Amino acid sequence: MAIGIAVRGGTVYVGGGQPSSLVVTASLILGAAGFAVLALAAHRAPGGRGRRFGFGALAVGLAVTVVSGILSAASTVDPLESLPMLVLSGFGTMAIIVGIIATVMSLATPEPGS
Repeated sequence: MAIGIAVRGGTVYVGGGQPSSLVVTASLILGAAGFAVLALAAHRAPGGRGRRFGFGALAVGLAVTVVSGILSAASTVDPLESLPMLVLSGFGTMAIIVGIIATVMSLATPEPGS
């Protein structure tokens, strides 16, 4: 739905009140919840620690992105002129990047004994 609205020229962003923005926000919240469940319930094998860390970092990064988007949408000033908003967005982005790298590296490394 959000992609269709964006293709037709509509606006899509995190934290807005429009239907497309609600879909994007809900998908990020559900993604963060899913990664949090995987981080808590991932396989406890020796190679699973990296996966759990990566999933946890992805969960934190997505949650911070949602919070940052909601705060930016509710703000009366330009979020790019606010240092706390930039730090929050930067932290979320870095957590997502670290989570992707940790997850991919742990999945690419063979487990001991296999």
